[in-house]
Amino acid sequence: MMRALTCIAAVLAAPQLARADAYETSVHVEWSGGLVNLGDPTAGGTETAPALGGSARFTWATRDWLAWQVGARGVFTNAIDHERVMIDGRERDFSRGAIGLGLDGGAELRFGVRIIPTLALSVGPQLRVYPATALRDSASGAGAGQTPAEMAFDLTARLSAGVDVRLSRRWIIGVRAGGGTALGLGAGSWQSLEVIGHISYYWYPRWFSLD
Repeated sequence: MMRALTCIAAVLAAPQLARADAYETSVHVEWSGGLVNLGDPTAGGTETAPALGGSARFTWATRDWLAWQVGARGVFTNAIDHERVMIDGRERDFSRGAIGLGLDGGAELRFGVRIIPTLALSVGPQLRVYPATALRDSASGAGAGQTPAEMAFDLTARLSAGVDVRLSRRWIIGVRAGGGTALGLGAGSWQSLEVIGHISYYWYPRWFSLD
């Protein structure tokens, strides 16, 4: 008898469980911290710096296990010290980091209902901004003008894996570990490793229904 009741309960619950992901739309507010291996167009080479960031992400699901996503993000790195850089035939020192501003789109795989392991891949453009900064003479330490601001435009790929927890029908929180890399179109370089937390709001707009 107990086994029969269990089977009936499972059958009745199945549509509700399937509905937990299929056709859901969501908005995510995200924050991140990690490390960026950053190449400076003026200094050459690469150095690693701590970084903080934030992003907003929008998803819509076409299957219980598959959602498409688009997002916008900003990342700010700590300043990196560059020493004995040849500028106009003289050795100069300077310190600066970079700001990364990007858009991306891709897909997220979801493997659960209440506890939801996730795997996401996205690709999109990124603008790296290197602000103007003061130059110092490497020998004397005296001020020697400034290096101008520089920008580099690139295409980046990002991969992440994590776990989401459904707090209610509408609200989900989660954490992901991920990395991103610039694909070498712009000057300098950018590779990141980060931990991303988020809080998300989900709803069912019924914009589409795919079998």
